[in-house]
Amino acid sequence: MGDHIMLRNAATCGALVCDTSDKIQTHDEAYAVTTTDKPVGPQARSIFVIERADDKDGSPDNCVHFGQKVRLTTNGNLMNRPLYLSSVAITPQAFARFSRNQEVCVINQKVYSTVWQIIPVNGIQKDRLGEVIRADEPIILVHCATQQYLFSDKITYANMHGAEFEVSAICAGTKSKTQILANENKGTQVREN
Repeated sequence: MGDHIMLRNAATCGALVCDTSDKIQTHDEAYAVTTTDKPVGPQARSIFVIERADDKDGSPDNCVHFGQKVRLTTNGNLMNRPLYLSSVAITPQAFARFSRNQEVCVINQKVYSTVWQIIPVNGIQKDRLGEVIRADEPIILVHCATQQYLFSDKITYANMHGAEFEVSAICAGTKSKTQILANENKGTQVREN
């Protein structure tokens, strides 16, 4: 914990970045978060710090583990105080600007809407819980309050840095036909005619 990291989105090939010039009106103090495919490298707006969400989470060491709940804060060079990656459920006033998915931003309050769980992309999730996460390993960030995934797609979001991509939260996995058929094959779901 306390590691300084950059997060890259596999869909947009872009780094997660903050834009403190773009205030979000649904919070007391909140700023936009986007992904950029420009080669930004490590800079104030692209570096996040991993914080343990619960000091009594049972983690035996200071490493980050799959299944662990964390907060992602901006680094000290961006603002004179930490801002926390946050999301809230969709309401008529709070939603992502273009996609209308769940809004994601950075806020100045350390509340439950800033807690995320890290789950693995590869392998069987329940078997990998508790494993130490290696650098450059693909992960999924799940918003703990709403169970939605941190998400970015190539939805253009123009700001003072140019054309970047919108970040939102959405559950990309749905119970589709293939999942239902797989469950029927395993015997965990029975099809009713």
